Amino acid sequence: MSHKRRILFAFFIALVFVVAVFVSFAVNLLFRKTPSVVLPDLSDTHTTTQPGQDDNPDSNVGYLPVDVTPETVQAVIRTLSRPDSYTREMTVDLHWSAEQSARTTITVWQDGGYTRVQSVPPTGLTQYNLTDGTQLYRWYAGSSSYVTLPLEDERSIDLVQRIPTYEDILSLPMESIMAAGYEVKQEVPCIYVAVADGTTETRYWVSLQSGLLAGVERMENSQLTYVLEAYTAPITPCPVNASFKLPNGTELHTVAR
Repeated sequence: MSHKRRILFAFFIALVFVVAVFVSFAVNLLFRKTPSVVLPDLSDTHTTTQPGQDDNPDSNVGYLPVDVTPETVQAVIRTLSRPDSYTREMTVDLHWSAEQSARTTITVWQDGGYTRVQSVPPTGLTQYNLTDGTQLYRWYAGSSSYVTLPLEDERSIDLVQRIPTYEDILSLPMESIMAAGYEVKQEVPCIYVAVADGTTETRYWVSLQSGLLAGVERMENSQLTYVLEAYTAPITPCPVNASFKLPNGTELHTVAR
């Protein structure tokens, strides 16, 4: 074989190899299943199966198990979705010392972009807050009048509920996140996040079942100062008899039947 023919033959072999690699890559890209993020089911705390896997080794094809770390926890929380229509109850405890604390019981109704919050503090004087997403209406039990306040942004209604804003968890600087992972808290499977800011440490639990913030504990100088508990599953959708009415009788919203 002449030198020229050997060069042409080598070039032909290399060309066939390149085409084969390209075709293989293209077929894999076009026809493979798109990987999906699978969050673990923590209802069985004794399971050793990895997220997205079971006894069949082929069952996790196309799925990406999620490993929650301080670097990934915010991205994982973003995959959760909060219900648009629900009602739930929570308690908020403020601690002044190991022996002194005060509890506020809060009930929330949400539907169609409207949110109503009933807060019962230790004094027993119930406060109501109702918002349509732009205005906040506030009044107290027994009153037929109310005040109207501007709602600065969607996080304001979280503050009305006396809970840390959900979005604040997502906007935390990564360097402030000390720990993250999965944890069963009061029988609720949650994503756990621990945050430090100076002498303040805050621990969050986000329910995997509802996507809602289910628990918060805050420590100031190693002293417990704040506890939020909302581990009872919310009722979804919001009951049709839920009231989104102002104290003067004006109906701002009616839950669809």
